[in-house]
Amino acid sequence: MKSSSSNTYDASVTSAELLEVESTEGFCERRLKVPENLGYLEGHFPNFPVVPAVVQIQWVMDVAQELLGEGAVLERIEALKFKEPLRPGQVFRLRVELSAARDVFAFRLWEESHLFSSGRCLLGRTKGTMDEPLRPHPYLQS
Repeated sequence: MKSSSSNTYDASVTSAELLEVESTEGFCERRLKVPENLGYLEGHFPNFPVVPAVVQIQWVMDVAQELLGEGAVLERIEALKFKEPLRPGQVFRLRVELSAARDVFAFRLWEESHLFSSGRCLLGRTKGTMDEPLRPHPYLQS
């Protein structure tokens, strides 16, 4: 993997590259690759770029939003763990599984024997129109 000094990051590159997807009513699993030029790698960290935790959570929330549809909001994250750094060029799997009541989901990002992150999220619903999408974390907004 390249060091950040030899890499040029592109602020417009905000998503992992989709390689495969499997989805049913209750779960979605994707095989993804971290782009070498992912914009969020800039400054995180010099000479050892890693995907920031908040970016991993945003990717999870993007998948959760697809499963849940409009109107779901994150109330809180429980049991959140970051075990290993997720680096540019790495291929990994992201899985989101909904509870039967569709009010909780579990997630993990891993590949083979490496667990990058995992957690459990409790969900709520927006008041009013029920059509507000999950909002990206302010760190991810330009």
